[in-house]
Amino acid sequence: MKHSIAICTLAALCATWTSTAGAAGLGERVAAMSEKGRRAFMAVLVNQSGFKCPTVQRAFHQGESDGTAGTSTFWNASCGPRADYAIVFHNDKGNSTRVVKCDQAQFHGASAPCFKKFAADSRPTAERAGGSAVASLSRP
Repeated sequence: MKHSIAICTLAALCATWTSTAGAAGLGERVAAMSEKGRRAFMAVLVNQSGFKCPTVQRAFHQGESDGTAGTSTFWNASCGPRADYAIVFHNDKGNSTRVVKCDQAQFHGASAPCFKKFAADSRPTAERAGGSAVASLSRP
């Protein structure tokens, strides 16, 4: 039964991915997803990065950051008590994505704590710091 649910979830994510293919970066495609699809996709990313997240209970678009490698989009995911993560979608050819615990997000370019919007006039500079889980995603 769990296997069937996982296949259905992945099929829904693939359908969402295809329907939003016109958007520039992965962070923008995530924004175009339904809330249910976005939460499911974010849970997959968090789990693939080595953290435990049975379900994303809250998804939050924190803002964008301009860095030397281009613009990055920051999303936050809450998977339960003391299980909050920042997901950084880099707008690069490989759609590289970094998942870090929220207490580490500011070391990766976030200008505000998780679940707080970035100030419009103070966009942070994205930094590529080591020591966190990184997942590279590319379209099939």
